[in-house]
Amino acid sequence: MKRSQILDRLQREILVLDGGYGTTFQQNGLKPGQAPEGLMLENPSLVEKVHRMYVEAGADIILTNTFGACPTRLEDVGIAASRTAHINHRAVELARKATKGEALVAGNIGPSGKLISPLGDLTFDDAIKNYTAQVVPLVEAGVDLIVIETIIDIREIKAIICAVREHFDGFVIAQMAFNEDQRAFTGTEPEALAAVLEAMDVDAIGANCSVGPDLLVPVLERMGRVTNKPICVEPNAGLPRLVNGENFWPGKPEDFTEYAARFVAAGANFIGSCCGSTPEFTRAIRDVVKKMEPTVRSAPEYTKLASRFDMLRIGAGYPIPMVGERINPTGRKKLKEELRARNFAFVRDEAVSQVAQGAAILDCNVGVGGLDFDEPGTMIQAIRTIQSAVRVPVQVDSPDIIALELGLKEADGKPIVNSISMESPERIDPVLPLIRRYGAAVLGLTIDENGIPDTWQGRVRVAERIIEKCLAAGIQRNDIIIDCITMPASADPSKVWATIRALREVKEQLGVRTALGVSNSSFGLPRRPVVTKTMLAMAIANGLDFPIVNPGDVEIREIILAANLLQNRDPDGMKYLEEFGGDVIKKRAMVQKVDPATVPVGDLLYTAIVEGDRDNILAWIDRALAENMTPMDMNNQHLVRGMNEVGRRFNEKIYFLPQVILSAETMQKAFNKLRPLLPKNDDIKRGVLVIATVRGDVHDIGKNIVGAVMENHGWEVHNLGKNIPREDILKAAKEKSATLVGLSALMTTTMVEMKRVIDHFTEQGFGSVKIIIGGAVTSQKYSEEIAAAGWGRDAVDAVKKAEIILGRASAEVDGKVN
Repeated sequence: MKRSQILDRLQREILVLDGGYGTTFQQNGLKPGQAPEGLMLENPSLVEKVHRMYVEAGADIILTNTFGACPTRLEDVGIAASRTAHINHRAVELARKATKGEALVAGNIGPSGKLISPLGDLTFDDAIKNYTAQVVPLVEAGVDLIVIETIIDIREIKAIICAVREHFDGFVIAQMAFNEDQRAFTGTEPEALAAVLEAMDVDAIGANCSVGPDLLVPVLERMGRVTNKPICVEPNAGLPRLVNGENFWPGKPEDFTEYAARFVAAGANFIGSCCGSTPEFTRAIRDVVKKMEPTVRSAPEYTKLASRFDMLRIGAGYPIPMVGERINPTGRKKLKEELRARNFAFVRDEAVSQVAQGAAILDCNVGVGGLDFDEPGTMIQAIRTIQSAVRVPVQVDSPDIIALELGLKEADGKPIVNSISMESPERIDPVLPLIRRYGAAVLGLTIDENGIPDTWQGRVRVAERIIEKCLAAGIQRNDIIIDCITMPASADPSKVWATIRALREVKEQLGVRTALGVSNSSFGLPRRPVVTKTMLAMAIANGLDFPIVNPGDVEIREIILAANLLQNRDPDGMKYLEEFGGDVIKKRAMVQKVDPATVPVGDLLYTAIVEGDRDNILAWIDRALAENMTPMDMNNQHLVRGMNEVGRRFNEKIYFLPQVILSAETMQKAFNKLRPLLPKNDDIKRGVLVIATVRGDVHDIGKNIVGAVMENHGWEVHNLGKNIPREDILKAAKEKSATLVGLSALMTTTMVEMKRVIDHFTEQGFGSVKIIIGGAVTSQKYSEEIAAAGWGRDAVDAVKKAEIILGRASAEVDGKVN
């Protein structure tokens, strides 16, 4: 089916997706721990039957039974990756047969079960390859659309879309799973997801799984305010609990009747249900939404960029964003030397200091030059370093097409490409498909085959050509940024005025964003700062959106703050007052770079852990040793204190999973350095943890993170893996003299196995060992019901609960381990 046909239906009606398959399969014979994808081989008639039940309940769209049918997930459940194509083909055939032409068939794609680097071991390219093996047979079998769902990592959803769009030009819905705090597990906010997916040619965006309908209403409202793309939602039937030894989902069909109307009001165009739901939920949703009309939403006029975490708005009414220019080796000897040596501590420091000084976007250029220099590899590490240190969008800056593409692959959110021009076909034609493929905005330089035009009219004509090319490539007008090129006033002042006039015309007549590096205007003149700052003020007055500047220049920053105030871009003047109210001299000093030699080494160790500074942690340990600080004091007084601060920030939603992993890796690096230096009587081990995902469950991302964080808090961790029988867990606990056993489950069908493990420990006379549980479907109440010693909400909480369970820390205020 053509995309336009589905879009046409969305103008008139709300489309209903089907519901939970696991629950319905269980009710119809699926055995505990059995993989639903295996039913295509073992019991295809059950798959067809359940599809038909949802069609008869009124679903407009039936999802294929392929949520876990990519190679990595199939291998996790013991199905050979070589059967991927057959299983996906068969799934489409069964869905098509069941629908009898009464509903659309959507190819369903879920998570791979692995995290993409740097959070995990799977590379971005390998992730695309993994999903391509699933996408191709789905498309060959003739799906009407594709639904991507329950993704927790923005890089994974980008990899899936790359695989899909390489082979499918039909309608695509892409959704992430959001937690109670309205962010994905890895920290992405709804607005950032919308910004990324819009730029990657997705037709509809949404949220599914994780929580019940009540908690997804505000997520949809936030998405609906920043995009006019169709929105999809598929909530769970609440969170499950154990009743009489069986899973019980508290949500009822009538709950979805109430919330379906609220979803439509928030902008939803597709509504279904997820875990714990049955065809009765689908029927209840249809009865409500088929009487409603879609909500009409307008597209915002501002430009959207994004980091992994947050969205940045650029346009009228929003602050002018400084683009930090200092991560560029041109004229910077030290940075050039550090990049050649593959030392990225300087890049990290520059990123941190520029953002502290007010930069909202960071340009990344690593073009050192030379035949022996690996610019593509250096670009990957530089982008990774920046993103690990700060939470702002990046601008990937390179004329090297390979380096540019690798930088785009590495970018977590929605970056800017710097740059394209009409100088030659090679400067634009190969770049535009990359911008579209990876979802970026683009900076175009007004340079053509003859160089930089002398007149403003000439530069506007070049801008028109660039814009025409971009629009033809599918890049949205709001994602096009034109740089009219700053010329030195010392050579010809008329060319400087041509820049200003061209900038104004491009903004007003062509309707795109504008950028300018202003410092070149003063080249060769005395009192350069006066000319540069005047140029900046003139450019802002004539419509400059993206000033490319040195954020460390206090007066530059002050001009931009004042311009934001005077142009009504700073509500109530709060940013201006924050900067200039009180002790201005002291505030200026606070944002300047600090010489580490003047900072106590203990503070440097603490800060390195809190900020995940892997590049400098070993240097600070060497300095601490030189200052005669003992390894034990380093650990107890500074490193552990740093991890505790990371835990506090994580609990308060200041930090998210990427920062926790980065700090844990930094802590591990420190431990590896200190362990050989500790006297034998200085034991920093907190205990022995045996951790496993229970039998029948193949999810282990969360469990692996818990193990890593516990290890970095001084625990000896034995990670048994996933799908582990209770007998093997007990055996390992005995052999390793476990202080604590951790059990993980993500599936409602496998969480009951946790009780069987606990019962087995008791029956075998090993009930004195404390067992803590965790996983998305578990809860404190569930841990109490199965007599577990405690429940860890997440990795940081698990560390805290372990100490409480073992009597080494106080419980919560109410006296409960919760």
